[in-house]
Amino acid sequence: MLINFSLTNYKTFRERAEWSMVATDDTTFEEDNVAAVPDFGLRLLKSAAVYGANASGKSKLLQVLGLMKALVRGLRKSSPDEAFPVEPFRLNPTAAAEPSEMEIIFISAGIRYRYGFEAEATHVVAEWLFTKQPEQEAETEVFYRNEQTIELPADGGPQLRYLRDADVVRKNELLLPRAADNNSPEALQVYEWFQNLNLIVALDTRKHRHVLIGLLNDPNWAPVLLELVQAADLSIMAAEPDILDMDNLPDDVPAEAAQRMRAAVAEATKPTQIWRDVRTQHLIYDDDQSPQGHIWFGLKEEESHGTLQFFTLMALILDTLQTGGVLAVDELETALHPQLVRKIVSLFHSPIYNLRGAQLLFNTHDTNLLAADSPFRRDQIWFTEKDRFGGAKLYSLADFELPTPMHPGQPVRFDHLERDYLNGRFGAVPFLGRFGYADTTTDKSPSSDGQ
Repeated sequence: MLINFSLTNYKTFRERAEWSMVATDDTTFEEDNVAAVPDFGLRLLKSAAVYGANASGKSKLLQVLGLMKALVRGLRKSSPDEAFPVEPFRLNPTAAAEPSEMEIIFISAGIRYRYGFEAEATHVVAEWLFTKQPEQEAETEVFYRNEQTIELPADGGPQLRYLRDADVVRKNELLLPRAADNNSPEALQVYEWFQNLNLIVALDTRKHRHVLIGLLNDPNWAPVLLELVQAADLSIMAAEPDILDMDNLPDDVPAEAAQRMRAAVAEATKPTQIWRDVRTQHLIYDDDQSPQGHIWFGLKEEESHGTLQFFTLMALILDTLQTGGVLAVDELETALHPQLVRKIVSLFHSPIYNLRGAQLLFNTHDTNLLAADSPFRRDQIWFTEKDRFGGAKLYSLADFELPTPMHPGQPVRFDHLERDYLNGRFGAVPFLGRFGYADTTTDKSPSSDGQ
């Protein structure tokens, strides 16, 4: 489970920003919204949401997670002369000349990991990995990299010693993916944790189609997916993978591709099926609005783009619940009804569906989640706001537990939370000036005296 992650001097964040999933002493919704980790004396939140004005830094938080995943998983290959993909805060010359820093702390397979790096466009300045067993008081160093010098403990693993002695890690790449490629056990755990991090910034339905098909083939999760689809009121009664008939392939499959597909199936050591698409079932009605059977549509070719995206999003949500990973979504409410957003949040809070400690992180403008019946605790609600110098800061509603300076003697109340947020009590809202249109309400005709 994610404990926290932080960034410093990256894009709009000049000062250190830390997004923590550690629960406060508040016991609201304790059973549903909090997962206990007794081995480390922790209580971790199952979800967290960030509010803020446009361009206040909300999306940058999720982009950092995506960048770390791409770098750790080796998804972003670099050439020897390519710039390292960090961008410092550029509205201050001192910050612009300093490195960016990112760090993440999580628990995987009963061990606490702390991994991070500091980098400039030209090179990695520092990189570190520490672990902590439940019975340990202090962390154990796996490696610490200072520029191109790799420091290892006396009992450091042979995979890391090889990388250090062979001097094969370039200055513009991270050590960790190299160590994972060489089967370093600790590096592999970090690598695999990021594998279970699903990030949705711009949803690519093609990239995640295999996740959707896998869930539709799962008898435990397919009904849950269908329930979400029906809750969205898409008029879809059922959905299932559309299996290619190898003896009657569609005309649009090229001959060479068809030959390769048939050969792959013939050479397989176990029964193999190739999925062409997902198909969805709709009811047919006669002129008297009486049902007359059903018809199947191709999800990719005949449903709307919004329906395709919805299916993919729901599949990623259920996949995260299934694996116990982390799902980070940019603007979760996009194209979703507020009740569906609540349904999604409730799945992560559910002790029935969320058995493996899956976590949901997202940013949003949906203030319905701040209403009197909010599904959140105070420590699950976060804000981003820019100061007058262009720097963003991240802070929690839990910081407002005591009466605020602007409202002495008035503690934060959940039944007024949505109103107070929109009124700017917690910041993180836009201050809108006059738009540039002509004022047609004022009589601008010449006065009677000609002046």
